Amino acid sequence: MFDLLDIDEFLKQNPHLTSRFRFNTDWEDESDAKKVVAYRNQLEEYRTSPIDAEDNLYNSHENGLHGRRRLQENEIVFQFLPISSENQWLLVDVGIIKVVDWEIRHNPNTGKDYWVASHDTVELFRPFFNRLVVEKPADSPETGGKMRGWYFKNDDILRNVNVLELLPRSFFDTSTFNGYDKVNLAFKELKNALQESSWRDALRHINGVYLLVDDSNGRQYVGSAYGTDGIYGRWENYVNSRNHADESDSGENSGGNKRLVELGGAHIRENFRYLILEVFSQKVDKTTILERESWWKNALKTREYGYNAN
Repeated sequence: MFDLLDIDEFLKQNPHLTSRFRFNTDWEDESDAKKVVAYRNQLEEYRTSPIDAEDNLYNSHENGLHGRRRLQENEIVFQFLPISSENQWLLVDVGIIKVVDWEIRHNPNTGKDYWVASHDTVELFRPFFNRLVVEKPADSPETGGKMRGWYFKNDDILRNVNVLELLPRSFFDTSTFNGYDKVNLAFKELKNALQESSWRDALRHINGVYLLVDDSNGRQYVGSAYGTDGIYGRWENYVNSRNHADESDSGENSGGNKRLVELGGAHIRENFRYLILEVFSQKVDKTTILERESWWKNALKTREYGYNAN
């Protein structure tokens, strides 16, 4: 990555700067009583509300206003967000820290305040934002066994960050289908994507098992599609029509599934996102797909802890 972005040359021209890589993981907001009050999905927050997400990226202290500093003045910080469970991270911002204790923000979930650092975005690296996908190094003698954390400033460690891919367009661009393994869309994004011919063609000609995730609480729903229009037909029913069995508002966007009907369309539209777990040719028989659907329900325990009623 140092070679691709020519980071050494940039630091040579700016000798007053030190570098830091920040791998921003998801987390759970806790109250003073250590009760989880909200699940924070970094990628979805960045996707749906970049300004609020930026506050999280440049949150400068541990534990509110008085904890240890996470950032320092005159650091250039490379900000990454996780885009899969396979150790794939997306570069979303590069900023030079100006003032660590810049402004106070309030977290409505916990009722606590926290400092946000001011920064200048480095325009030189902007063409790589939302396109560069890297792999975080594993613990090894080269990294000194120190890769369990999430922010690093040791150049020897940072040089082991591997570039996996430079996407031809933004990761968040839904105008073109980029592959079944990269489908991870919020409800509103999915609705827009299904209007694009590349998405319709890709999803219409395959059957499969898919996953719905409720970002407000982490609960999941596993479903399957094996009809004429494949996954496209199933998802089109979710986003563009009311409950196919009942035109009531409570069933909107639910696809007729019992526990989803109970949530209501408004909750689904604001909190749900859609992923694909497995794809199958439309020549594969329905029984095989249903068996795989049941396997995923058992593996993810979506009957016990999620929204699957059967």
